[in-house]
Order: sequence, then structure tokens, then C-alpha cells
Amino acid sequence: MRQHRAFTLIELLVVIAIIAILAAILFPVFAQAKEAAKRTQELSNVKQVGLASTMYAGDFDDVYALHRHWIWPDSGDPSPAWSQKVMPYMKNVEILRSPLDSGNSENLQGWAGPTISMSANTLAGGPLADWADNSMHGVIGFGMDQWGGPVGTISQTGITSSAQTIMLSFKYTKDVKQAQDANGNGWLGGNAVYGWLTSTFLWDFDPSQSGKAYYYTDTLTCGAIPNGNRPDKAYPEGKMGALSAAPSGISNFVFADGHAKAMKGTTTNPDGVRQPDKNLWDSKRSNP
Repeated sequence: MRQHRAFTLIELLVVIAIIAILAAILFPVFAQAKEAAKRTQELSNVKQVGLASTMYAGDFDDVYALHRHWIWPDSGDPSPAWSQKVMPYMKNVEILRSPLDSGNSENLQGWAGPTISMSANTLAGGPLADWADNSMHGVIGFGMDQWGGPVGTISQTGITSSAQTIMLSFKYTKDVKQAQDANGNGWLGGNAVYGWLTSTFLWDFDPSQSGKAYYYTDTLTCGAIPNGNRPDKAYPEGKMGALSAAPSGISNFVFADGHAKAMKGTTTNPDGVRQPDKNLWDSKRSNP
């Protein structure tokens, strides 16, 4: 009679150990592939929103959407935020969210609007002259108009280099909420469409001016753009500013000419003081 030889305990343990080793090798690869796929989807999303913004400008005398902040929903302005103004050209709020953003998608506080993952370039100061309107999307509202801030937007023809001027990039709700909670300002809870400046990149600041705080860079609003000359600090006041990025510092951007690409955040503004011509957030910079 033919006898069947069973596996010994040692053989079973060896097989299990081999499977565990293979899993340890493959799981990180699978995780990286999954993240890469989500980042590709994110790039597609921001390009679509960029096209929607361009179509909006085409219908409004060549001018990009103005962002109003701290304007209540019942104020009489039916679309205070830049994202609301371009919504008719995409009709899907999910495009404004990143598959890499684990933050909630609720209507914050019942009035702040749904959370999103993108923010518009509304650069209005820092190493530039205070309140200089050098953004693509103008910004107005409580504080801005009272303090003599920007009240308009730029036209497509007014941009000195469309291929090298950032229109939109990413500011995850999860990052904004974490920063706000760390500073005891979690009342808003993320990147909200309207009510405050979380859905914009507003400010740059000179790190040489130690101790000087600028409005709209702190953890309440997370408004700072990247600056490679800034000291390493916690989000959102370090080199990356309020930009959400991969651990490598890579994030997705869409530019004024409509093309979208991934690049390192600090290369978008290596040094706002000594290299202003390389600040890709400044739509009116000279010698781009």
C-alpha cells in the first residue's frame, strides 16, 4: 500500500516563513503602486479643474474667478468662492477632492461649505510689496478690502508667462484640520469652500524677518505658499508652506496655460527675496 508522507512541522514553518518574506517584499510595492495610481488620478483632476477655470475666464472677459472670503452664504453673492464660480464648468464637486486626502467630505459647520483638496493661487504679499496683487485669482472680503488689499483678478493676457505660472495646487483637508487642531483652531475643520482662506494660497513671507508674523500664514488659515529658503518648520510654515505633498515633496500643479505636472514644491519658489523671477506663484513677475 502506498503511504502518503505528511509535511513535518519544520517544513511547514519554512513555507510560512517564505510566504511572510514574500509578503513583506510585495506589500510595500503594492502600496506604492496604489499611491502612484491615486496621484495620477489627482493630476487628472487638477487638470480638469484648470480647464474649467480657463473656460470660466473665456466667458467673463478673459478674467479668472475672484475669490471672496468670509462671505456668508446668505450675503447675496450666490458664488463667493473661486471653486463655486467654476463649478458650472465641471458640475462635480468630487473633482475638487484628492483620492489621497483622507479628510472628511462634510459640509463644515453647516455654513462653511463642503471640504475640498485644492486651493487657488491668490498670492497677495510677503517678500513682494504688502498686498501686491500678483496672483491669478484675486481675493476680496473681510480684511482684504478694509486693509487696502487686492480686489481684482488678472486676465489671461496679463500673465507674463502662462506656462510658468501656477493656477491651482493641493491643500488637503486632513492637513489643514491637523494643523488647525494643533494650534487650537479646529473650529473650521479643514479646507472649506468658503468662510475663510483655507481654499487659497495667499501669502509668502521672508524668513529673515524672524519673529514677524504675517496674516494668513498660520495654522488658522494655512495660507503660505512654498519657499525653499524658509527654515524647516511644521506645516504650514516650513519650506513647503501649506502645500500638501508626498514625503518626497512632490505635488501636482496645473498652470495658467492648462498643462498639469508633478514637481517638487520648493522648486516653485526657491527664494522669494533673492530669486523673485523663479517664483512660479507670481503671475506678474519679470524675466520669467
